[in-house]
Amino acid sequence: PPQQQQQKPPPAKKEDVIFEGTVEDLQKLVLESPVPVLLDVYADWCGPCKQLTPALEQICINAGGMLRLVKINTDQQRQISGALEVKALPTIFGVRDGKIINSFQGMPRDEQMIRDFLIGTMVPGQNFKPPLSDEDKERYDDLSIKLLKVATSASFSFSAREGLDNRVSKLLDELVATIGGDTGMAVAEDSAQVLRSLMANVIEHPFEEKFR
Repeated sequence: PPQQQQQKPPPAKKEDVIFEGTVEDLQKLVLESPVPVLLDVYADWCGPCKQLTPALEQICINAGGMLRLVKINTDQQRQISGALEVKALPTIFGVRDGKIINSFQGMPRDEQMIRDFLIGTMVPGQNFKPPLSDEDKERYDDLSIKLLKVATSASFSFSAREGLDNRVSKLLDELVATIGGDTGMAVAEDSAQVLRSLMANVIEHPFEEKFR
């Protein structure tokens, strides 16, 4: 109908919604994406991947910026596919608000299956068909944490952590020197305790925005 055609968003530019993902940009492209993500784990030698990926690309383009596709080449990004426990190709994960919420392997059996998957991924509060079991939800929560750890380790390397630690130590030394005496030590220790508490919360609650 004409009214439905008018409501359809204009197609997005391919470069705005289709990305080739790596461990280095996983945080930005997937976990911090402002829109839901289809995470496509594929391989160049995989026949079904060559059929499915172009279809997913077109879906994201037609969605007009409301959905993005991040492609993960398993041969080049084994750290990611390993964290996601990928056992077959292609494997597609639905990600919303930085969390994996569903997945499927291989070619969708029909158009209705992919439609239900997309609606469940894109629409908050919309149940998947078939509904996810509690066991499925726990598994996806676990995979989300593993994916976050991979992204964090890549974006916050050992050298970066070491540099931050040295910087904090230097600042605390300067604080002590400025204030001086027992009072300076007490203030420095209080500051260190705040930092320890913050880091502990980041580790314990990795998905809470105020700690991230």
